[in-house]
Amino acid sequence: VVAAHELVQSIRKQDVGELRCFANPPELVRDTCRAVFVTIKSESRSRGDWAECVKLMTDHDFLGKMRGCLEGIQEADHSAKEKAIGKARAIMERVDRKRAPMISRIADIFCRWLDIVFE
Repeated sequence: VVAAHELVQSIRKQDVGELRCFANPPELVRDTCRAVFVTIKSESRSRGDWAECVKLMTDHDFLGKMRGCLEGIQEADHSAKEKAIGKARAIMERVDRKRAPMISRIADIFCRWLDIVFE
């Protein structure tokens, strides 16, 4: 959990700003952001299209939501959260994590954060 919190702390405003610049993001970025979206918004029925992902990630409390998501996973065994993590895993199965650092700093951070969530 400490490693996950450190990853969240390493996210800079310009990293999140990078996401807003993408009208049509690279597939790796889109899929990674979508996996983060469904993990955090586990109660939502939304599939996490790009506009919804950007809206969540530019929310003033996005980093707090990432931290809270981890704490929520540890504290309780919610079926909605388990289902969301299953969806996120399915999304991430097709992501080449090795390419993430070359494509986007924030996508790389999200990949590493999701790996911790999946443990």
